[in-house]
Amino acid sequence: MIIRKIEFNDKKDKFVIETDTKESFLLSYNDFEKFKIHNEMIIDDELYAHLLNISKFGEAFEISLNFLSYKLRTEKEIITKLKSKKFSTEIIDEVITKLKNLDLLDDYNYAKIFINDKINLTNYSKRRIINDLYQKGIDKRIYEDYLEEVFGYNMELDKATQIVETKINIWKEKYEGYELRNKIVTFLLQKGFSYDVAKQISGMY
Repeated sequence: MIIRKIEFNDKKDKFVIETDTKESFLLSYNDFEKFKIHNEMIIDDELYAHLLNISKFGEAFEISLNFLSYKLRTEKEIITKLKSKKFSTEIIDEVITKLKNLDLLDDYNYAKIFINDKINLTNYSKRRIINDLYQKGIDKRIYEDYLEEVFGYNMELDKATQIVETKINIWKEKYEGYELRNKIVTFLLQKGFSYDVAKQISGMY
């Protein structure tokens, strides 16, 4: 395989290398210098595979950085994004490792921020928070201790009480006694609150 064309892409800030077989790949300036790339250079299959891997990694890493620039992401979200771009498992693993080493990807930190936001800005139940983090690919074991520390029984009771207070006057027009209490319990269970919390609040009515 012979390098036939070399151009510099200002937008990507990388060299575009094209071979006599019409294969092309991108290299950073450092890699371009490191491998002493030049026109008419002969590259064997092993070197080509290595350069292609470097090119793919660079592309995947840049996509990840751009994806992270809008907001924090979980490891699962990055993996899903890169899989959608058809990158290999090996490239994805390399990117994930580098992002973690640079402290740009941290599921524990993501979970802490997510939990704090939901505590301060919503009346989410503890189970709702756990389910949402599960959907984002974060295992409960990663943040379990922190969640238990900041979201105790009394807090869940308070949030459940606030939710019921927004509905209770409407319900009182339709239900009373056992039916009202059953409505409260069913509603809170659907919102992810524990049975103990739901039962305690329903007992107030």
